[in-house]
Amino acid sequence: MDVILEELGLKHTNYVITTNTNIKEELQDTRFEGSMPVLQTWRLNERHYGAWQGQRKPDILKEYGKEKYMYIRRDYNGKPPKVNLNLEMVQEENDQGSSTGYDFKEPNRHLKYGPEEKANERLPESESLCEVVVRLKPFLNNVVLSTANKISQESCVIVGHGSSVRSLLKVLEGISGEDIKDVDIPNGIPLVIELDRDNYSFVRKFYLDPESAKVNAQMVRDEGFEKNP
Repeated sequence: MDVILEELGLKHTNYVITTNTNIKEELQDTRFEGSMPVLQTWRLNERHYGAWQGQRKPDILKEYGKEKYMYIRRDYNGKPPKVNLNLEMVQEENDQGSSTGYDFKEPNRHLKYGPEEKANERLPESESLCEVVVRLKPFLNNVVLSTANKISQESCVIVGHGSSVRSLLKVLEGISGEDIKDVDIPNGIPLVIELDRDNYSFVRKFYLDPESAKVNAQMVRDEGFEKNP
């Protein structure tokens, strides 16, 4: 984290925006601990894959077939079946997820998302990328960009997931619903998005490690098609 912030020129970053992750623990290992506030929001969470969550992609591919599998994964409006919210996740000792064969059950969101429920936030049972954009866009406009304008902020770090990053790019870069299906986000490689100082319109984007980003983005697209999954 220290190296990433230095490379991005963010030694004086105003704040970090993240999902419900352990970013505070990661900052403890850097010189930036306590130097910037961390804002957490469920609106940056990964897309909710409904009944697909916790299942192995090769198994889903086999069940649904390539065309429907890719439509639901990549199309702007593709949406998995809804999850049963009456169930809770049961994790055994040393459970490694779906590789151990347990059936995924939705986590108890009454505990995890108590504040959101009190605020009458409508939490998803399944999502298309379009729906991720709908829940993320108000936060982007009314919190991130609005705050940047009020305090003349030059930079911030946003920690998200593949689908939330795709959604950010769709809004900021103005990518069409048709073209967004071809946008793949590599895991763990910092992406810089540069906006105009005056009107926050999109200027450019680039990865700190473009070669690794290209390779890893293709790996993301090919998930489920591995010969020996």
